[in-house]
Amino acid sequence: MKNQLLKKQKQIDDVLFSFDFITEPISLFYGIGGVILYYAYAYKCTEDEKYADNLEYLLELSINKIENNEFTDTFSNGLAGYCWLIQYISKIEAFEIDSDSFLTQFDEYLSSKANEHFENDYLDFMHGALGITFYFLTRWKNTKNKSLKSYYEEILLDNFLRIKNNSITNETGKTYWNSLIDTRNNLWGVNLGLSHGIPGVVRVLQMFIDFKFPKKRNELNDLINNANNLIVSTENEVTKQSRFPAWFVDGKKATNSRLAWCYGDLTTVLPLYYSTKQAEINKAIYTWEQTLKRKTPESAILDEPYICHGAF
Repeated sequence: MKNQLLKKQKQIDDVLFSFDFITEPISLFYGIGGVILYYAYAYKCTEDEKYADNLEYLLELSINKIENNEFTDTFSNGLAGYCWLIQYISKIEAFEIDSDSFLTQFDEYLSSKANEHFENDYLDFMHGALGITFYFLTRWKNTKNKSLKSYYEEILLDNFLRIKNNSITNETGKTYWNSLIDTRNNLWGVNLGLSHGIPGVVRVLQMFIDFKFPKKRNELNDLINNANNLIVSTENEVTKQSRFPAWFVDGKKATNSRLAWCYGDLTTVLPLYYSTKQAEINKAIYTWEQTLKRKTPESAILDEPYICHGAF
């Protein structure tokens, strides 16, 4: 097994070491940021200086891009994800950097962009307000600076209230948020994907509690419980390939969903696993057990190797 892993690592290294990143974005999911994360882990595991050298080069390149305004605001493709990355590699001591000093210069920009997304009802973890909120939540948790912690608490309290105000509770007491399902046709509905929909919202709300955020605990719990009730209520008939749909619009479900990170049974039930209710925890575990039956690429609806959409 070790030899196979080393062989695979060399194949990855051969591609990355010869790749020209000059025109690539700073993106954590799609660009330089993701490669920085790989080099950080590789250096921590091997202590091989070649990874440290490449890590430093890509950090310099990406910072130059930021200074030239070559970035967006999002977690997946922009500054929120990149700032999370800088904080993370500093935390694991893969690279020495004063994250408080470096990251605070972006706080006002990211906060204003989150507000814009909230105004457009665009919560989306990867591309909207939720990913930026998650970043600020990690900043609030990790900084030792009391004034910064207080500042982030104000941002997070405002963001929570915006999340709450964007929620919809139906006649049965179940809570959901509308999501943009199809950008080309401006089609909105209820999304059950972790990356774009209700599970992502609930997991971020659960992190408020996990990180011991001191405000609005009762309201947080109510939103989480009512949204988890909504997730449970969407379960497909047992004859369907997926236990849960990818989304539904006007009551019509996109029944089958791939087993990936962005969509699918594996992550749709993640908020249930972190619930305080044993029945919901059991539902998550049972769902994961059922996914073990989807052993082929066809049954799992996987035709890509990537983390977000695919087998990894």
